[in-house]
Parts: sequence; C-alpha cells; structure tokens
Amino acid sequence: MNIKIKFYFQLALLSIILYFINLVFNSLFFEIYFLIPLWKIYVFNTALVLITFWTIKLLTKTKLNLLFSFVIASINKMLLTILFVYPIINFDGNKQGLIATFFIIYFIFLFFEIKSLQKVFDR
Repeated sequence: MNIKIKFYFQLALLSIILYFINLVFNSLFFEIYFLIPLWKIYVFNTALVLITFWTIKLLTKTKLNLLFSFVIASINKMLLTILFVYPIINFDGNKQGLIATFFIIYFIFLFFEIKSLQKVFDR
C-alpha cells in the first residue's frame, strides 16, 4: 500500500475510532456541554493534520528544508486553532471540560501527525 494512502487511511480510522470513544465516554461518565459540537472538533483536528501534511509536502518541494517547513505549518496550525477556540474562550459558562477535551484531542492528533510525518519523510 502506498505510504500516502496508508497515512490517509490511518488518519480517517483514528478520527472515527477516537470520536466514538469520546462520544461514549462523554455520555456515560461526563456530561460536557459542547459549545462547538464534538464532530466539528474532530473534523477540525483532522483538517489540521491534512493541512500540515500538505503544507510540508509543498514546501519541501521548494528549497526549504523539512524543519523550516514544519515550523511554518505549525505556526499556521496554531493560528487556526486560536480562531477555532475563540468562541470557547469567550463562553461564560463552564468551559473546563470542553477545553480539556479539545486539547486532549488536539495533542493526540499532534502525536499522530509527528509519527506519520516521520514515516513519510524518512523514505
């Protein structure tokens, strides 16, 4: 299987599995009011991984090295995350569970992204 197709398949599988685990966990143990629906958080994080992957792929075709490309992609990712999380920050209600859920998901996807990029670009 092509490494890129394998990456896309693993990303989709990770997103779906984590979403359903999170959905079950939140319905059984916690009742978190999601100002931003849970599925949108997963779509956003999946899109961030794809945008980072495509940005790095595009920038490495130029004369920029991999590390500099990763830094540019990470800065873009941080700016998009701030824009996405802005409504949560301005929310007056209980937002600790929502912020914790968002950043746990964010860091799981970040870990997946770094491991996948290592595999893709080591070849």
